[in-house]
Amino acid sequence: MRRYQFDDVGEMEFVASVAQINRSQLIDIVEDLEEYNLVEYALGRMMFCPLTSSEIAVDYLESLSSSYDLTFACDSGGYESQVNDEYTMKDIYTFDREYYLSTDWPDELVLPDQVPVEGDDEATIEQKVQDTISLSRMLYNELPSDKQERAVPVIQGHTKQQIVECLDVYRKFDKINKIGFGSFGTGGVNGGVNYLNEENLELLQFVVKEARKYDLDVHAFGIGGPTSIPILYQCGVDTFDSTGWIRSGGYGNIFFPFKSRLNVTHLRNRSGPTVFREELREIKEETGHECPYCQSFESLQNSRQHRILHNLIVMREMTDMILEYSLEELIEMMNPNSKYTGYLKNFTSTESVRN
Repeated sequence: MRRYQFDDVGEMEFVASVAQINRSQLIDIVEDLEEYNLVEYALGRMMFCPLTSSEIAVDYLESLSSSYDLTFACDSGGYESQVNDEYTMKDIYTFDREYYLSTDWPDELVLPDQVPVEGDDEATIEQKVQDTISLSRMLYNELPSDKQERAVPVIQGHTKQQIVECLDVYRKFDKINKIGFGSFGTGGVNGGVNYLNEENLELLQFVVKEARKYDLDVHAFGIGGPTSIPILYQCGVDTFDSTGWIRSGGYGNIFFPFKSRLNVTHLRNRSGPTVFREELREIKEETGHECPYCQSFESLQNSRQHRILHNLIVMREMTDMILEYSLEELIEMMNPNSKYTGYLKNFTSTESVRN
């Protein structure tokens, strides 16, 4: 894997994706966080999708924007056209145009994109890249100046040439501050989680390198659990979103900083390695993690809500911690058998290329 060395890597921020959470769940999450004054810490940045969320859920998020110091990114719903026959790209473009023109409160507006998925051939991927460029250009040009500043066009593609084609267009969007990258491999239930491999990690680094030429930040879409975080940081990413905290909690899995997921309910075959009471105490001591939601083994085993909130806190905590450790220290803390640890090791052994 080719490595690009970045001289100006700074802080990276976690964005909690709430696109798949209904209003009742949102209220429960916020109320539980409020009890410990953790709303702004855990949900400081959120991503939602008005296309797939109920109107009352979106209204509730808007109310939070005026009650707390939170940042909201509005997802275009482009992925839905790939996994849900209910929406065409025309539907998504029409919805995004109407919503973005009529709504003022979100801080970021992700422009429509066609997402390559597993099984797409080269011709299909190329067509999706061109469609993404065209749709992004069309909607950006329809937005007023203040909303153009909030626009986030998305780079799609599986080759460096496709990335360059996207950026050649987006760099002419003279008011944007950030671009996104979404062409990861997909896995999980219904392909709902992006995963990292050597090919897309090299592409992600290339995206960051090229974006830096135009002073653009880079957002990575839909990454899974905490072991992805050190890799994204090494790639130079500025922000990333994840639904992994809620998905994994629902499957009985819990996170700890720099560790692979662990299953605490012992019920599902597709979950992570099981953890028991004594092991939980040991891993808490090893990682130094403490939060209100993991005070007992029983609370994590029996409460889906506690698992979700615990995972959410870990994602934010680990993102904040990433600057405290060298690459070698991160590798030492992680599971030696994890493929993601192997990717991190590649950052120490491959020849770097400065931007």
